[in-house]
Amino acid sequence: MLQDNHYHEEMANQEILERVENCLFAFQSSLVHGPKPLLFLPGNRRSSMELSWRNGHLFTAVCCVLAEVHSLLRTNTFRTKRSIFYKHRHLFRTQRDIDVAIGLTCNILEASRFQLHILSTSRGLIAGDLVLETRKREMIDCRIPTSIPTFPEHFSIRCCSAKFVLIVEKDSVFQKLAYERTIEPTLSAALIVTAKGYPDFSTRLFLNALNERAQLPMVALMDADSYGIEIFLNYKYGPSRISHESGSNILLPNTQWLGIYPSEIERFELAGAHKLPLTQRDKKHITNLQHRFGDDTSINEELKRLAAYGHKIEVEALCSLGPHYLTQKYLRAKLERIQYANDGTMAV
Repeated sequence: MLQDNHYHEEMANQEILERVENCLFAFQSSLVHGPKPLLFLPGNRRSSMELSWRNGHLFTAVCCVLAEVHSLLRTNTFRTKRSIFYKHRHLFRTQRDIDVAIGLTCNILEASRFQLHILSTSRGLIAGDLVLETRKREMIDCRIPTSIPTFPEHFSIRCCSAKFVLIVEKDSVFQKLAYERTIEPTLSAALIVTAKGYPDFSTRLFLNALNERAQLPMVALMDADSYGIEIFLNYKYGPSRISHESGSNILLPNTQWLGIYPSEIERFELAGAHKLPLTQRDKKHITNLQHRFGDDTSINEELKRLAAYGHKIEVEALCSLGPHYLTQKYLRAKLERIQYANDGTMAV
């Protein structure tokens, strides 16, 4: 598997390398023949960038990123965005400078940041019965909670007895479930993953690669509020502003929402302190989500319930009902409805 991936990656690297070189040749030609000096990929002037007095600094920053990408692809090495920032600290005045420059470079080359061999340090964590082997033959034992690999596509699975992936919204919930999976049979078959909020590119890329290799069903446990719903939708459909940089093909469309549903809030006998009133910002956010996902009937129904109820709850609120209520009552009841067929598919 590693050898096949390596072959396809070399082909992809060569294609992106040619795009970088064609872009720079086109820029050179525009300098000589005019009418304007442009950075663009031949055949795609929609994402071009014109050199002017106003954007000279940003134009230089994009050229710097192109040079870095060319070097990384030629040597088949990777660098983090942070290391590029500090290497060219005289050019990138702020973190936003490099973010904008990389985003423009991705759009011009029609490639994701990962395809350009530029990485962001992953915020993601994973815990479960899974052992990975990297291309350098290093082992990553996920049976102990560990960070998601920096190079999320560069692994093969050495051992995996997990039956499903449980994505959780927050680190506090991840830590609790990672501990309780050793004593709670229902969770023993889970690979528990968190990105500590909205999923970063590296975490989504890792889950996408894991899905391709292990084909494990994925479920998501989120807070019963509009932001929890949006985070789930980020995993499923990608960020709201899909771009080449964010990886338009890094989607997990089969991810299922396990809970907590707004329609469930009323059945929990929670103290008033755990039922947080919706703010004006929450209400506006609910309306925005309804506009964005108007064709998703089940999501819209839950958003309506949330708005009508006027309160939201966090996953941690269920722990106030008992130290093991979340795992032994709520999650057990949810997960026991899941049936695993021989081919590994899941139905709720």
